Amino acid sequence: MLGAQHERRPTTVLIADNRAEDRRQLRVVLEGMGHTVVETSNGQEALASIRTARPDVIVSAVLMPGVDGFELCRQLQQDPDLRHVPCVFTTATSGPQYAELAQDVGAVRLILKPVDP
Repeated sequence: MLGAQHERRPTTVLIADNRAEDRRQLRVVLEGMGHTVVETSNGQEALASIRTARPDVIVSAVLMPGVDGFELCRQLQQDPDLRHVPCVFTTATSGPQYAELAQDVGAVRLILKPVDP
């Protein structure tokens, strides 16, 4: 997902997912790889946490109530201070429309759930 551990500072990953079990699974995998994890349960919380958490990457569910992953990524791309933060989407639903929309809003990758470590 984020690659093998390299000789550099640990990556801070902000997870935005309304499903607690999916957040837990990602947290366990990412912390096991040496990354620091900040969890939020929706896109609105993610937007509120980004400036203080200073994540190196955001892993967001596509579908969430309120601010979904697409809107989260759109808002990041519109902010000159945050547009450099890569956004990775996770989804249980596959299809070309999700991949195309993810690319259109600036996501760097779309990963199917359950996430394979």
